[in-house]
Order: sequence, then C-alpha cells, then structure tokens
Amino acid sequence: MTGGFEAASDTNCKNAGTSNYCNDIQYSTLQAPAQAAHYERVVDIGKTADTVDSIQYNGTAKCGAEIQYATADSAGTFGSLATLQPYAVPGTTYPLSSQTLKRYVRVVITLNDQSCGGTSIVTDVTVNYTLLPPAAPTLSAPASGAITQSITPVFQLKTTDPLDTYVQYKIIVYQSDCSTVVRTIDQTSSQTGWSGQDASASTAYVVGTTLGASTLASHTYQSAALSYNTTYCWKAAAIDPGGSNSFGSYSATQLFTTNQTPAAPTLTQPASGQTGVSTTPELRLYATDPDPDYLKYKIEVCSTSNCSTVVRTIDETSSQTGWSSQSQQGATAYSSGQTAIHTYQAAALSANTQYWWRAYAIDPGGVNAFSTASSIGTFTTAPTTQANININGGTTIYDGVTIGH
Repeated sequence: MTGGFEAASDTNCKNAGTSNYCNDIQYSTLQAPAQAAHYERVVDIGKTADTVDSIQYNGTAKCGAEIQYATADSAGTFGSLATLQPYAVPGTTYPLSSQTLKRYVRVVITLNDQSCGGTSIVTDVTVNYTLLPPAAPTLSAPASGAITQSITPVFQLKTTDPLDTYVQYKIIVYQSDCSTVVRTIDQTSSQTGWSGQDASASTAYVVGTTLGASTLASHTYQSAALSYNTTYCWKAAAIDPGGSNSFGSYSATQLFTTNQTPAAPTLTQPASGQTGVSTTPELRLYATDPDPDYLKYKIEVCSTSNCSTVVRTIDETSSQTGWSSQSQQGATAYSSGQTAIHTYQAAALSANTQYWWRAYAIDPGGVNAFSTASSIGTFTTAPTTQANININGGTTIYDGVTIGH
C-alpha cells in the first residue's frame, strides 16, 4: 500500500471490491510470483582453447533445467543458441562436440517449477575446456642413422601448435639401447647451448600451425662431450609455457653415430717378406675411414720383429717431405681408400738388413686420432754392390759376393 492513512470513520478501508476507499489510500492485491526463470552468463576462458568440452551447473532444479549454449572465438561473435540438454540435472557434466578453438561460451539455464512446485536455484556454472600441448617435434639433425657426427653435435628440431606462439624443448640423449639416459637437456631449466631463440625475451622459439611457420631450434651439446666411435639415440618433446604449460608427446627416437677413427692401414709395398729392397724404399699403404674423412699416415720402421725398437718414425702430420700423390686438403692428405706413397729419405737404411714396419692412419677433419696399428710387415734390403772390380788370377770369390749390378 502506498500513501494515505486510515481514519476512525473509514469503515470500508479494508473492504476490497467497494467504492469506498480510505481517503487517498491505494492498494493492490499481490499475486503469486512467477515460477519460471532464466539464468544467463557469458564465460570468458581467458584464452582461445583447443576444445570446449562440457558444461555443468550446480544448485537445485525441481523439474530439471534446460541448458542452451553458444560459443565464440576470440573475436567474440556468437552463433545462435543450441539446446544442450532439455532436462539437465545439477551436478552432471554434459559434453559438447566440435567446439574447437573457442574462447567465449554463452550459457542459458531455464528453470521452471510450475509443474513440480518448490523453489529451484542455480549456484554455479562450470565450463570445462582443454589446452593441448604442442605436437611431437620433428627431428632434423642429427639425421636418423647419421654416422659422421661430432662428439658435441648440434641438435635441430621444430614443432607445431594450433594456438600458442612460442615453445621450449626438452631433448633426451640415450645410449644406443634408447633406454639408458646419457643426458637430459631441458630448455625450461637452462638456456645454455641453445641458439636462435626468437620469442619470449629470447628464451623460446616461435611456433606456428605448420612446420614452415615455426623457427628451427638449435642446441649444441655441451661438455662433457660424447664419446667417439659410439652410437647414441635421441628424442625430444615441446612445451608451451603460455598455453597448457605442459610437455607434449615425445618424438620417435633416432640413432646417430659419432665420428669414427679410420681403419688400420693395409701395407702393400714392399710386400711382406720381400728381399732385395732398396735402402731408400718406396713405401705404399692405404686405409679407409667410415665417415669418410681425409687421411694422413704415420709409419714406423723397426729393427725388431715386434717393433719394440723403432729406427725411424715418419709422421705426415708433422712433415710432407717424401710423401707424394696427395689429393686432399691442398695436397697434404689422402682420400679414404687412396694409396699413400712415401719415399724413404736419407740417411738410407743399411744394406742387406731385415727390417719390420707398421703404420697408423689419422682423420684430422674427424676424430683426429690415430687408428690402431696395421699388421707388421717385413722386408730385407739389398746387399752392397761394387762396380768395375778387376778379377786377377789367383783371386778367390766366396759364396754370397755379388759381382756387378
């Protein structure tokens, strides 16, 4: 009631339906409240989600509630409402379908207690969504099966992500069994060794929806270095710190082998056991490198059969004197498998003497370490000869003396 008052003479003040009112007093009859209502809200996830998965509400609903929804991407343009569930029960999660790359969700809940009676209420609404991590990385280097790798190799990789703009990586290096960990390299813990970062204050890499739109990440293996002549296994995963902030699936594993030392050389000249060899012999040999790197050689000429006593060491890494036919590194080295030639330099070997020799190969552009020794070969130099000797009567020639050439 609004305004006026009731005097003692106003006997019909409360007689509804009469023409006698209490002075200026107005009144109305209150009707029962409506028993249907709409609850509506726009939920901002805060960023574009990979998928919007489901809607749930809590409270009480005497007759159940109708849930309708519409979604919008980051531009905020909604489509028409779709009915998710005509009789939704509180506390039940109702899944959505095909709601990808959305940010906003408009939720309309309709309560109607007219047929059930009582009072219903919505206490909260939950929208469930998923932020997916980046895809499993694509590994570029070392390539699968590579056999020429440095003991501090450069790992290169990239990935894709449909939503986020930058990623970081984790690399795991194993022994060749792909299960025994040698080292874990986690960019979220340290930037050491990583290069080319172009996002998040140079701590991460740009990522796109395609590999072509993503930056190639590079990491140089840090000390202690890997071992030579060894096969390793590696894989990687990516994380999106500005999105799900979780690592995605690992890539498939790939094997690589670090640089290998050359094979032990093969001695070809003089042939083992050869006699009558010059005291300044031409020594020929060759080796192969599995990588294949260019080669240099070291020869040991010995006076004992096990080479415990070395007469001379001829090291091509120290001097090119006497070496010929080099085809690599500015005519200072040989190709893998190419025959190396060295002419023995003064002072000459002794005549009519047995010698033994062996050799090693080194790959300066690779492991830069000498191979194991070749097998030991042996040869005997020719005896001394004299020219223009006159033999007069009465001269005795003994067995083993060579006359002339």
